[in-house]
Amino acid sequence: RKIGIEKGGTVKEDCELISVYRNGNGYGALVRDHDKGYIEYHAENFVNALGPNGEKFSRQLGINTGVYPVKHQAFITRRLPWMGIEGSPLPMLIDRRNYKGFSAVYGQQLAETGQIIGCASP
Repeated sequence: RKIGIEKGGTVKEDCELISVYRNGNGYGALVRDHDKGYIEYHAENFVNALGPNGEKFSRQLGINTGVYPVKHQAFITRRLPWMGIEGSPLPMLIDRRNYKGFSAVYGQQLAETGQIIGCASP
């Protein structure tokens, strides 16, 4: 951000990429700005750094990345006593029951710190 501004760039906030397309030897992008107006940008290069929306815009360019977004929540606890069998660290656990919108909860306890690290996927 800072480097881009220092080199003459502009930062647009609260915008949404609507579509991207090939335009001759470059790319075009239609963007809805903060004021709900539309701006069309043209560039020689397009870098898809769109996170979970990346697949949608790659497909608009005819590129199938094979990557599909998966939303999940990660968690890490405070230090805890070992919670496994006979006072050992808790091994990897996976719970595939559907509970409160989550269908996979998994985690394990770190032996070094006693913290439990895990993820929950909807």
